[in-house]
Parts: sequence; C-alpha cells; structure tokens
Amino acid sequence: MTIKAVTPRVVAPPASLGMGVSVYPSATAMVWPGEGHRHEAVAVPGVRLAPGDVLVEVELATVCGSDVHTVLGHRSAPTPLVLGHEQVGRVVALGR
Repeated sequence: MTIKAVTPRVVAPPASLGMGVSVYPSATAMVWPGEGHRHEAVAVPGVRLAPGDVLVEVELATVCGSDVHTVLGHRSAPTPLVLGHEQVGRVVALGR
C-alpha cells in the first residue's frame, strides 16, 4: 500500500448568501477508487451551511485496521471510498 502526503488547502472566508447561509469552497479528499487502483486526490464540491450545521476542518485522519483490511481485499466496501474515518479537526464555522 502506498501512502502519499498531500498539502492541505487553506479554506478561504465564506461568501454570504444571506439568511444565515454561507458557502465554502471545495476541498480535497484522498479517494480510493477500488482494488488495483492508487489513491487519488479528488476535489470535493463546496458546502452550504444552514442553521445548526458545523464545518470541521480535518487536521488528521488516521488509517485504522478496517481501512487496511478493505484495501487488501479482506473486507468489502462500496467504492470509490474515502478512507480514514477516525479524524481530528477543529470547528471553523457554524451555520446560523
């Protein structure tokens, strides 16, 4: 398995749409397309925060045993798939 470091992008300040909804630009996710393929950096569409939403900037995502078993073919999962469900991050915005 090959792991590649990717420099995180800085999220720009939100553009207000009025009525408490903010739009954030796209982000980058490491996606595993499936068996026999390498992880790919993929642009993920931006999000709109509505009241009650929380935007978390992920600072660290670990690869757990389940992720390793999936990539090695010992566990099935629908693909394409973003691995690394154990995350550490900080709240950068609240929907209002």
